[in-house]
Amino acid sequence: MRKIIFGLFVVASLLQGESLLNINLNEKDIEFSLDSDERYSNNTKIYKSFGFLKGEDENEEMRTMVEGQMMVMGLTAIPGLSVGMGLKGMATRITDVGNDDLNAGAAALKVKVIYTLPLLVKSYITGSYAYAPESLSFSDLKNYNETRVEADFEIIDGGMIYGGVRQVDLDFKDIKETYTLNNNAYVGLKFVF
Repeated sequence: MRKIIFGLFVVASLLQGESLLNINLNEKDIEFSLDSDERYSNNTKIYKSFGFLKGEDENEEMRTMVEGQMMVMGLTAIPGLSVGMGLKGMATRITDVGNDDLNAGAAALKVKVIYTLPLLVKSYITGSYAYAPESLSFSDLKNYNETRVEADFEIIDGGMIYGGVRQVDLDFKDIKETYTLNNNAYVGLKFVF
């Protein structure tokens, strides 16, 4: 019952402003997310996001839940450029890593840069970085790093195609090497409603 109430709360809070459904995939994984933005002031928006990333290879399977909030502000000195800061929460379980399951959670600090290209159609280049040091990492996790670069192009009113590259690295307390959770290019669709 708590999961249903929590799920309804998340969906209701995401649907308050303009909402965006993201779906992207490649050979090894698929990611879904639902984003919502609310205009905070004339030049600032608050974004809420909830997502799910699932991937697997020959020896492992991982499922990651992601939730975040970010404030993005347009820079008046540089037209088309927006900068954002916020928090990104993540929780993942990786099965069959050296015959042990690993659990990880983090409350990462995130920065994002969005540049609106001066083209006839809506198009953006976005870069983001999220980091959680040991003090913001939980369970088996020592720290969390995520880097993304993405390009979006509107093909119809309210519909976009996009492509990008993401790298998610985890450092665990009991494993000496950095574990790369995801290091792949992807393509996807976005729908605004």
